[in-house]
Amino acid sequence: MRPTPRAEAAEAYRQRLLQLDKLPHLAALYLAGDAYAGCNIYVLAAAGQFWISTNSNCPDVELEIISVQCDNQLGHYAVVRSGVDHRDKTIPLDVLFTDFKLKSWPDAN
Repeated sequence: MRPTPRAEAAEAYRQRLLQLDKLPHLAALYLAGDAYAGCNIYVLAAAGQFWISTNSNCPDVELEIISVQCDNQLGHYAVVRSGVDHRDKTIPLDVLFTDFKLKSWPDAN
């Protein structure tokens, strides 16, 4: 990612941390910068991305991330739409990380 889009993405994430997680300004700034610098998967999973399976038993599975959510019971997860059945389902982010690889980011139009 070029420096300007990376800075814009980190700033957008900082804003979400302020609004959704109610973090203090400096904590949100630190977490957003650190997460993007370290390529933290829990931050980089984002709506509009496409992920493909790394599992040899189902190599053609492609997922589109609709949203990334957090729940007290489910933890962090993505709402995804599969190219196979076109139905929305949830997948824990750790499963997304271990069983899939990022194929593409959404266009920044």
